[in-house]
Amino acid sequence: MAEKELSAGVQIEWVQTSEKPYKPKTVLNIDAVLEPEDVPASTYYPPTYYEEWETWTPPGIAKFPEIPTYDAPPSELIINLETTRVKPWEGRLICIGVLDPNTSAVEPYNIILESEEEMLDIFLDFYEDSDYKTIIGYNVSFDYRWIYALCQKYRKTAPNFMNAKLVDMMQQQKQVKQAFVYGMNPTGKLDEWSEYLLGLEPYAAVKDVMQWYKDKNFEEITNYNARKLLTTYSLFTLDKVVKGELAAGGGEATAESTTETEEENAPANPSVNVPKPFMVQCGRCRAEQPMPVTEKVIQCAVCGNEILNPGL
Repeated sequence: MAEKELSAGVQIEWVQTSEKPYKPKTVLNIDAVLEPEDVPASTYYPPTYYEEWETWTPPGIAKFPEIPTYDAPPSELIINLETTRVKPWEGRLICIGVLDPNTSAVEPYNIILESEEEMLDIFLDFYEDSDYKTIIGYNVSFDYRWIYALCQKYRKTAPNFMNAKLVDMMQQQKQVKQAFVYGMNPTGKLDEWSEYLLGLEPYAAVKDVMQWYKDKNFEEITNYNARKLLTTYSLFTLDKVVKGELAAGGGEATAESTTETEEENAPANPSVNVPKPFMVQCGRCRAEQPMPVTEKVIQCAVCGNEILNPGL
């Protein structure tokens, strides 16, 4: 803005007196008209400058490319918890969602039961007997601390879980490096990154999850949690693409020809990345029995009642 001395001014004089101040009985109205000063021709102030930038949105793309899949040893696990409150002593656990990113059959699994302790037992039985060494999440310290607090609450032992390396995709999206880098960049919400990078609108609001929990609508909670797991997986995978660790079309990035071979087309080892069965309880006879993670329903071995998989 061009600098120019203003011609208007205000002058105030103080006079000490013993007289009482004069208070008019009627209000005096003063009408004034403000007119802009002439400015140099080189100075331009667009009248709608701020309005345009406040309503402007970044251009989208016609079609978002697919997120590549890949096969690798099961050493990393994506996790996302749904809880009723932020602090463990003010709320309770609703469900535990997990997803193995190192498999071409990317599929989220959810553990939803009435009992916090039973959910924790299923997760620990699954994790402690696995080869996972890294836990990934969006604001992963929240999920990690909740499970840690529940282990303390119910006196559970989880050495493998305690020794896990943490990778926080919220930190990654904020500063691109996992190691701390000082900066004032906004973190961004998972739904915001999902819409920007994947073209997906938010599935639901947190208040909807609370209502679903009150209504025992576990199916919608599962869908909500699965969306978060898949979005976190997408961020984790896109980070590999940018780093050159994974080709955009899938598979390891390489400068050589990507000619397909029989070995590349061979089916994956069925013993790899197959989660172990977890224990479920029959709603009729209350008998506990193992359920394969991939089965939607099994029959109770005691009374024959159908038991639905709480994670599907």
